[in-house]
Amino acid sequence: MRLVRLFLAFVALMVFGWSSGAAATPYYDVVIADSPVSYWRLGDAGNPAVDEVGGRNLSYHNSPAPGQPGAIAGDPDTATDFSGGRIALTHSFDSALNTPEFSIEAWGKVTGDCENTAECFQFFVTSRGVGEGYYLSLFTDPSTSVVRWDFTVGRGNFPGGWAGVEYSDGSLLSEVQNAWHHVVGTYDGTQARFFLDGVEVGSRVQDYVLNPGNLFAVGNGTDGNSVTRVPLTGAVDEVAYYDYALSGDRVSAHYQTGIGVIPEPSTALLLGLGLVGLSIKRRTHA
Repeated sequence: MRLVRLFLAFVALMVFGWSSGAAATPYYDVVIADSPVSYWRLGDAGNPAVDEVGGRNLSYHNSPAPGQPGAIAGDPDTATDFSGGRIALTHSFDSALNTPEFSIEAWGKVTGDCENTAECFQFFVTSRGVGEGYYLSLFTDPSTSVVRWDFTVGRGNFPGGWAGVEYSDGSLLSEVQNAWHHVVGTYDGTQARFFLDGVEVGSRVQDYVLNPGNLFAVGNGTDGNSVTRVPLTGAVDEVAYYDYALSGDRVSAHYQTGIGVIPEPSTALLLGLGLVGLSIKRRTHA
């Protein structure tokens, strides 16, 4: 009988956690569980933007606007807006943010048109040289306003030194504005994969040439060690860098947690229910 009571208590605790909406795996915990090299929540009140795990705090370039409503459902942590020109959060070159295998993750929200119509990119995160490194961005076709999401990695032989994964479903800029989107690029040493809102939207087998010595930036593009003229009109939240390729399941878990989806009961809970039932059945037939 004691065993049954213990299992019933365990089951009640587990069920209470899910049914009450308790955050058993809040977004921060899900990210930390996957051991990022650096993780910037971007909810800081001012300069710098603190790295939660790696000590690589990001410095303000011009005047980012912190304190904006964040991307994560039910999480009071805020985001940072980069609208208004050559605005960014930056860190000097660090080899830990430029590894042969990696994942780069962010939540991005575009709120306006691209500021430079000749190069209609809006950068969420970048660490690049000339045909080297990586970036996550949104491109808008100036003639049609159709957008394309990009996870781009360098392959060295510039010009034409950029490749990676491009994705478009034909949406117009106006249709993706003012909504948060989860963007993740991974590279496992052979294959680049791109995830949008928890779903893999493309992959490409290719070489990768690391950024050899240029800065890391959030909210703007870079040209070597300077912030460029292709800024983001919008906000960024929850940026993380990993020194390995996240699996599709982990990317999906991050996204689902971020939008507030309650996970299904765990295998442990189901096992507990089964053992309780078995114990009761045996006692009944004793």
